[in-house]
Amino acid sequence: MSEENNITSTENNEILNDTKTVTKKIKIGDVIFYSLIILIFIFTLFTTTIWFSSVKILQNSMLPTLEPNDVLILDNLSSYSRGDVIVFSHNENEDFIKRIIAVEGDTIYSIDGEIFIEYYENDQLITEKVNETYLKQQKSTYLEYDFGVGVADIPKTTISKDCLYVLGDNRLVSVDSRDFGEINVNQVKGVVHEFFIKNKGVTSAIFNFFENIFTSCKN
Repeated sequence: MSEENNITSTENNEILNDTKTVTKKIKIGDVIFYSLIILIFIFTLFTTTIWFSSVKILQNSMLPTLEPNDVLILDNLSSYSRGDVIVFSHNENEDFIKRIIAVEGDTIYSIDGEIFIEYYENDQLITEKVNETYLKQQKSTYLEYDFGVGVADIPKTTISKDCLYVLGDNRLVSVDSRDFGEINVNQVKGVVHEFFIKNKGVTSAIFNFFENIFTSCKN
């Protein structure tokens, strides 16, 4: 009987030790993850580096994905593709943040608010509906007018060489390629990766913390 008790006691201790080890690993992993985010963000907080820079959202054209005062890390070097969120120079005084819907060579159009893309792959014409799960509205394109809101379809447009067609996620208020047309790739300043969008709460909190410290120092 005592042997059985000893075995049971030993097994329980092993289970407890394993649980502590797993918990410890998770905590260490969390610490490393958040430390990395903090280090990258502090490094890019008030300076633009070759690779990363920080950007603060001032517009509501990307709701619900991005909200005003969100702070993000911008990748200045990586390539981008359809569906990516980018920051680009709209004019000498303004930068916009929008989502890439179509790239050079694509033909874009919408039917009853649903966006479609045509492009060639291995010499075959591919037509696909853009799956926009990030939209708050059910339809992809909207037009606001004096008596309400209606669908404003995008006419069939083929994107020029070295150009992009961009839209804001908040289609009802966004000023984008529906208004100013396609943009040139030379206007692009960087891409905001999905990883940084998902962790925008961390970067925003860090930014606000340091911003408050510097504001207090100035006062």
